[in-house]
Amino acid sequence: MVRTTSLVISVALVTVIAVDPAFAQLRRTYWGISAGFTPTWEVPDWQAPMFDAERMALEGSEFRIGFVRGNTLRGDWGVSFVRRDIEDRDEAEVKNDGTVLGTRSNTLLGVEVHGFKPFTTIKERVQIGLSYGGGIGSYRGTVLSTSPGEPTEVVPASALFSPGGSDIGFQPLGRLELAGALILGRHAKLRVGGGISFPGQQLISVTGIVLF
Repeated sequence: MVRTTSLVISVALVTVIAVDPAFAQLRRTYWGISAGFTPTWEVPDWQAPMFDAERMALEGSEFRIGFVRGNTLRGDWGVSFVRRDIEDRDEAEVKNDGTVLGTRSNTLLGVEVHGFKPFTTIKERVQIGLSYGGGIGSYRGTVLSTSPGEPTEVVPASALFSPGGSDIGFQPLGRLELAGALILGRHAKLRVGGGISFPGQQLISVTGIVLF
């Protein structure tokens, strides 16, 4: 009798999951595209030691586009191309040895692996969670370098990131944001977040996701 009852319950659960669209949607994952924009980011002074610098004035905007795999009622992960534009400044960075670096039409291009993990979903419309990621990039163009008592030189933009005084030529990327998402439909959501986006931080970033 117990075995028969268990079998009936199991069959009923499988039937409900297979028939109910809500259960089907919750279980399935889809491929899709994502696009994001950060109006303003900046590198705060507390990150300056990571750049072998005393002061930082790096800031600009950021655009991201890539593919994702996920579900609107759950989380997602993906890979995106990142373009971070850097505003022109005469004193964008002051190194520990007094060298001043000035930016001019510079960008940071990179690739980032990212994900979104919701903590809670409210009425299948709103999510609150954590957006995170990591990757690698490199600076494009050249910057002006002025050392104390020396003439100004034109050097590769990778000098903006030179821990310990050695130019390694690439820039680690990292992201950790508290985010909220609005579920627009079964295959679309709009996410807004803010937090650390190394190098730097931003008050707000907006990301749209469409699944197929």
